[in-house]
Amino acid sequence: MVWGGFKEQPWFDVISEIFRQAKYTVVRFDTTNSIGESDGKMEDATATNYYEDLEDVIAWSSQQIWYQETFILVGHSLGGLSIIRYYLKHKGKVSALLPMAPVVTGKMFYEYDHPDIDFELWKEGGVREWKSKGRPDLVKRLKWEFMEDLLQYDILKDADRIDIPILLIASDKDRSVPREQVRMLYDAIPNLGKTYFEITNSGHTYRTPEQLAQLKEAVKSWIAKL
Repeated sequence: MVWGGFKEQPWFDVISEIFRQAKYTVVRFDTTNSIGESDGKMEDATATNYYEDLEDVIAWSSQQIWYQETFILVGHSLGGLSIIRYYLKHKGKVSALLPMAPVVTGKMFYEYDHPDIDFELWKEGGVREWKSKGRPDLVKRLKWEFMEDLLQYDILKDADRIDIPILLIASDKDRSVPREQVRMLYDAIPNLGKTYFEITNSGHTYRTPEQLAQLKEAVKSWIAKL
């Protein structure tokens, strides 16, 4: 799961194929209030509604004949925040976590010097607008309520409760969730099968063949060790 993206993105394909080759059943979905096939408008998105969608999809999956516990959760950015929150709430159902560039705390996201976000202007106007890098034809909109909602979350304070294998992926040029924040989360997790991998020459999302090759190498190696 991922915010502001859609389930057909190339890096979703890469990871899905790795899991399928390892004989996993793969479920990927577009959250409500995203830019994929689900309902809603992106401008109404919140971390809370994305997490609730994750719970709904898992609840639906549990009624299918192919459902098995335990399972692995994968998420990018707000998706990374969501899957860690789910695990902390439902220990025993999840066997491993793969958060990519996860939002660690709302406070750190707000206080970090994002070069393309004027928080005061956003708060004053009530809505932020910007062009999508992945889809230049798309203008994204997001209400200030998103930030107010995000500020209530902090997975760093519960990081010492993460006691299953986890692969944390960061990027060296990420200006949305900088690698220093991901590393901070990694350092706070007890040394129980944790792995940190950094994709070079990459921003917040992975698009080029070189970036996707690095992602594939990291995930494939990690799954082989589980």
